[in-house]
Amino acid sequence: RLSQRNTETTMAESGFSNTDLAQALAARGHIFTETDEIGAATGIVSRPDGTLEAAAEPSRRGGGAAMVVNPL
Repeated sequence: RLSQRNTETTMAESGFSNTDLAQALAARGHIFTETDEIGAATGIVSRPDGTLEAAAEPSRRGGGAAMVVNPL
């Protein structure tokens, strides 16, 4: 997992620097700083029928929870 926040370096979780992708990006000038954990992902999908679906990453930080609240 990576996190880029418009700085000269990109935060990367431990072990990323040993991957082929990291080496390919470094060859193109990317610089990485290592961190233990970046965080857990959550998101909401807007479906074509107008409904919303929420999801949370189940494994990081003891598992996540996500829900959509209908304002009506």
